Amino acid sequence: MDAPKPVTSILDAVLSEKGFAKFFNPPESWLPWFTAWQTLYGIPLTDDELALFQQCTGRKTPRPGGYEEAFFICGRRSGKSKTAALITVYEALFGGWEIRVGPGEKFWLFTIATDRSQASVILSYVKSMLDQFRDKKAKKKKEQDEDSLIERETSDEIWLKNGAVIAIKTASYRALRGFSVALAVLDEMAFLRDSRSANPAEEIVGSLLPALLPGGRLLGISTPFARFGLLYELFKEHYGNEESEQLIWRAPTRVMNPSYRQSTIDRLLKRDRVLYTSEFLAEFRSDISEFIPGELVDLYCTASNAGPEAGRRYVGFVDPSGGRQDSFSMAIAHVADGRVYLDLLRERESPFVPDEVVAEFAATLKHYGISEVIGDRFGGEWVADSFRKHGIRMTASDLSASDLYVEMQPRLSSGQLVLLNDEKLKLQLRQLERRAQPGGRDKVDHPQLAGFHDDLANAAAGAVIYAVKSLRGVWTPEQMEAWMPRLVHRLPEALKLPGQQTREILRSAEEEMDEWMRSEGGSRIVRP
Repeated sequence: MDAPKPVTSILDAVLSEKGFAKFFNPPESWLPWFTAWQTLYGIPLTDDELALFQQCTGRKTPRPGGYEEAFFICGRRSGKSKTAALITVYEALFGGWEIRVGPGEKFWLFTIATDRSQASVILSYVKSMLDQFRDKKAKKKKEQDEDSLIERETSDEIWLKNGAVIAIKTASYRALRGFSVALAVLDEMAFLRDSRSANPAEEIVGSLLPALLPGGRLLGISTPFARFGLLYELFKEHYGNEESEQLIWRAPTRVMNPSYRQSTIDRLLKRDRVLYTSEFLAEFRSDISEFIPGELVDLYCTASNAGPEAGRRYVGFVDPSGGRQDSFSMAIAHVADGRVYLDLLRERESPFVPDEVVAEFAATLKHYGISEVIGDRFGGEWVADSFRKHGIRMTASDLSASDLYVEMQPRLSSGQLVLLNDEKLKLQLRQLERRAQPGGRDKVDHPQLAGFHDDLANAAAGAVIYAVKSLRGVWTPEQMEAWMPRLVHRLPEALKLPGQQTREILRSAEEEMDEWMRSEGGSRIVRP
């Protein structure tokens, strides 16, 4: 089959029955996107279209030549994925790139999706749009093959006979170098996450921009997420900026898709206003924020693993795992000159034999003179039993991982903590997110996505925070006498009472003493 006849604009391709008309039917419901596409390609706007442009960009007038970098921040069900597919196929077939590259040179059109499921949706749209140009009357397979625009296909690439290669990839900046790129689309850009990278969208953009051919375009199309990350930074810098060469187009679902039912949006907003304000009204979420800025991590993660020094007291913390998914991690820290230093990090990734890891960690703890280690309270009794067999007493932390992070953050900001220059630790710290919870109590955790962990960060936070607490816990006999709970002074008298009463008083005294110790920062009583 001959190549599709040239079209004068993207609207010509969309409205033509021999083009993509059937994918954007009825056209009335796609009119807002028509305006967005016209803005992107520098097509003049009518007065009504200009009013929509101003509403969605915060600017008075569009750039006459269009935009090579544009970011569409729109609500759910607004047509973002179909738009990504349309622009990709339009550029592949009608962009004229085959005459702008060298003989035999391929030009690439990338769409970067958040995961394989989303990638498959976009790939399906792309294939359907390409299939629109196939002669449906061809009966024999040979005729069909000759008729096709497609030279060959893989699971995530479509090689066209005109030299275009359409590639639908999941988020990884490592796989995007060494190509001549005509178009790059970041689908759901705000949600591009990579467990091996703290800023995947920024790194993907950084690898794509130098690869763009002259006149090539970089597009981001996404529902907004939290108030951090590359998309939010671009929004803050370029939205409403008349001088910017980058287009920021932000619009709620109903603006871009008037056919979507308002009653559905109202019902969901009533259920969870914060979440669905982001999902449908295209507002960046206020309940999720970056917890530790990357520059702070780099500033105070500078130390190297250090061996034990004679006369120094060390604190150990373990984040156990059963060996199936999470790592088993351990950290050791000490206090010196008013600062807390992280001395050692150990991690054993799954799968592993838990008892073997306990034996290894116990030996390391003893090497640092530690006979009592603190552990994440969700570790289970088997961990304490295993450590006990190797001569290490384990006590459960009275603080959750989130509590430890909350206590660590201001100490790190003030320079009180010196952490290890460990790339995996730094990555996990950068990926921590603060989420507002009902009742005003924030929760800090790693992103709730497959492949993300915070085992090293948890162990490090536990070690340094309990080292801080141990600093406040050296008491003289006089201080102990002054602060000791009154009930403890009754113990000699209690021992003269009948057995049951004695046991009740002792149990009550133990509980009160335990509560007092926790209130004093986990103090450890040390007599000279």
